[in-house]
Order: sequence, then C-alpha cells, then structure tokens
Amino acid sequence: MHITKIELQNFRAFRGFHTINIGKNRKNLLVYGENGAGKSSLYLALKAFLHGQGQSLEPHRNIFANDQEEAYIKLHIAENMHAPKWSDQGNGPGNPRTTLNETDWEKIRDAARTSGFLDYKTLLETYFLTIEAEQVNLFPLLAHSLLRDVPDDENISLGAHWHLLNAKLQQAKRHTSRFIEEYQQHLQAFNVHFAKLLGNIQGEAEQILARFGYKVTLTFKFEGLQLYSKQLQGANVALDVKYFERPIARHHTFLNEAKLSALALAIYFAALRQTSHDRDALNLLVLDDVLIGLDMSNRLPVLDILAEFFQDYQIIFLTYDRTWYEMVKTRLSASQWARIELYCDVEPATEIERPIIKGSLDYLERARSYVTMHDYRGAMMYARTAFETMLKAFCVKRRLNVRYDANNMHTAGDLWSAVQGAKKDQHELGQDKAKKRFIAPELGHDMGFKLRYVLNTYSHANVVNDVKAEVEQVLQALTELQALLDAAPPKQQIQDRREER
Repeated sequence: MHITKIELQNFRAFRGFHTINIGKNRKNLLVYGENGAGKSSLYLALKAFLHGQGQSLEPHRNIFANDQEEAYIKLHIAENMHAPKWSDQGNGPGNPRTTLNETDWEKIRDAARTSGFLDYKTLLETYFLTIEAEQVNLFPLLAHSLLRDVPDDENISLGAHWHLLNAKLQQAKRHTSRFIEEYQQHLQAFNVHFAKLLGNIQGEAEQILARFGYKVTLTFKFEGLQLYSKQLQGANVALDVKYFERPIARHHTFLNEAKLSALALAIYFAALRQTSHDRDALNLLVLDDVLIGLDMSNRLPVLDILAEFFQDYQIIFLTYDRTWYEMVKTRLSASQWARIELYCDVEPATEIERPIIKGSLDYLERARSYVTMHDYRGAMMYARTAFETMLKAFCVKRRLNVRYDANNMHTAGDLWSAVQGAKKDQHELGQDKAKKRFIAPELGHDMGFKLRYVLNTYSHANVVNDVKAEVEQVLQALTELQALLDAAPPKQQIQDRREER
C-alpha cells in the first residue's frame, strides 16, 4: 500500500488547488524545491495529516486563500482504499462527518504509528546541548517520541506504560505499602521494556554507522526509573560514544558535523525499525533536508541505507540542494522513484508567491523530447550529458579509479575508459566465467564509435547532416547501457557479501 497522489488546497504555501502524482507503478518520491516553493509545506502536510488526528487544519490555512474555498489535504492510496481527506470544513481524522469508514481510518492510524518524519531540526535533538545541561538527555526524544508506540510482549506500548506511571502517581492520595508494591511492578515493566529497546537500537545504530565507514560505537546509559520522595526520577538517557575504541567525554563538541549527523541518523533510523509493521500497509518515511550536515561523499551511503533497511517503506525525499538532487536522480531507479521539482512563482496581478510543480525528466527523456521537435543537436547535447552522468554514477557506485585531473574535469572518454575496464567480482561471474567485465568488447566498440562520431560531432560547432535514425540509435544504445549499469550492485554491497561468507 502506498500513496499514489497528494492533493493540496490552500494549505500553507499551496494557495489554490495543487496535485502531486506519484503513480500506481512508482513507490517513492524525490522532490527538489527551491526556497519558498512549498517543500517544507509538503513535509508538514504529510506529517500533520498522519499525526494531527482530531486537530483543526485552520492554523495551516493559507492566509491569502479565497474565503469561499476549502482548505484540505487528500491522499490517494493504492489497494482500493477510499481517499482520506483532512479539511477545515469538517472532513478530517476523527471527525464524525468524514466519508471514510472506521476500518480505513484505522489504517491511517496504523500508518501514523509506523511512519517516520525527519528534518534537519529534529536531528539536532540528539546532540544539541541546552545552556544549563552538562550532557544531552535523550530520554524525552526516545521515550516520548521515537519509541512511544512500540509495544512490549504484552502488547502495551512504551507510551502507555509512561502514561500509567504518571496517572497513578497523580491519583494516589497516600503512598501506602500496597501502592508502592504495585507501582514498583509498573516501574519494572517500563524499565525492562525501555532497556530492551535501547539495546536493540544500539546494535542497529552501529550497523548503520558502519555503512558510513565511521569507527564510532555508542552505548545508551539508562539506570531506570525509580520512585523517590513521591516523585518519579531517573528519566535520563546519556549517550556514551567511542571513536576508534577511545571514549569521548563530550562527543557533541569533539565529533565534526558529518559524524554527528551520521550518528543522529543512525539513532533515528534504528529507533524507527523497532516499530513492528505490516509490510503491505502504508509505512511512510519522509526526509526533509536531513543531509545538509553531510558532504557529498557522506550523503551517498544514506541511499544504500534506505535501500537496505527500509524496503517496506514508501520514502519521500525532499531537498533544496540542486546538485544533490541531480546526483540522486542518477542513483535511483526511475521505475521506483517519481520525481518532481517545486519552484516559487509570483502572480503578476497580486504579486503573491505561489508554488509551481513540475515533473522532472532525466537527461535521456529530455533528449527524446528534442527528437520529437526535430532538434537533433539539442537531443544529442542532452544525450551526451546523460552518457557522462550514468558513467559518473557507475564509477561512484563501483568505486572505480578515473584518470587524475587536477581540475576534476574528466572527459566522457576518461569515464568510458574506466567503465570499460571495470571487472565483475568473483561471485558475480555466474556460469559464464569468460565474461569478466561489465562491458562486452562489442558493446565497448559500438559505444566508442557513437561517442566519437555522433555525440562528439553534434556537441560541437560542426555542420552535420541531421539523421533522425542515427540519433534514435544512439538514444536506444544509451537506454540499454543505462539498464546494464543500473543492474550492477554497489561495491559496498559486494564487500558485505564477502563478510557474510
């Protein structure tokens, strides 16, 4: 089950009616949005829809919206489910006038329990130190937010345990020996459940950190809740961090921004994985610019982490970084990921800003669009860009060595030479041991010819004969090459398989 279309009307930045199509055949969504174009509004719309049950949408209504128009969020979900709608005119989660039956709303409530929403501000909670504190206390984040809905063996959530502890403490007029005995049992149930979850998170967080290549280990220190002087005490979780097996007293001041961000992501991702979920239900993971603390080399492992640890989730990835967006497009399968771009426009009559939603074509798709306009030179310009982009992505994925250039200005020939020389790992050879390279000699010769006599010719100020068939042959060859390169696994996964053996 996944969201196939999002409708927004008069919600925050989205004045008027807007629709975002993901499609029934695509599962995930990659979004580029320039500042003020509605990227954060889209993030908040999804989060508020799932977690704002019973609340009013009115605070989110666009201030310039027509008073006669409804403000709403509507999600179209696959699996023949009625499209749930949250409106400022009575159709919302928990509202008796909603057209959805209780079974469908139960699915939305389940999605709220299993889904995760991360932006760069939430990551700060794992290492941002308040003025009066000596150490970051992760208890509120973990117990009241990330792990709140995780049930124990008796199917009682951590949040329910916490609520029960506080309710009984407030209701008790006297702390008799019987009350204390019963209360200690509830304390024990919370402490055992919470400590078990912390152990699980610790193990999984270290696995995720290893994907970044960092020699960082972590330990959660939780001594347990206790009743003292009629008050609940011990709500504290400290994080002990080791770097190359050496303890770091104040890791939030020692580690750089990239390592702190990776540590925060590892904790959040590991915590989200503690929530049991139905793989066929709606499970959302929405990420809004969570990677701004990481450089490009440290961002790429996140894509592999998402693919490895969150296969059962529908992922919505939002970013304002155009360079990163273009790089991610080349790494993610177009069959699985829809892509849109958000731009900020100004209405001439009112001078009020409004978002513009555009579908995002990859370079090969743009090249084909130029062919339909009979602009073959334009098509080949985009085709050459597509060729270089797919080669760069493959070189990064397989960690290939490319001819050194002090200005990092590698030519298509340099990249193609590196890709042609790439050898398969031993376990990838299969039955045909003779095919040791990804690029067969005949394919290498054919692409070399097309690069030299078609792509290069059309990309420079040469007078050439426009031959449609020749251009279409190049595009078809690039399509087949793209499929071949996409099928190759990343180098990291290959190393993991070696370790498993």
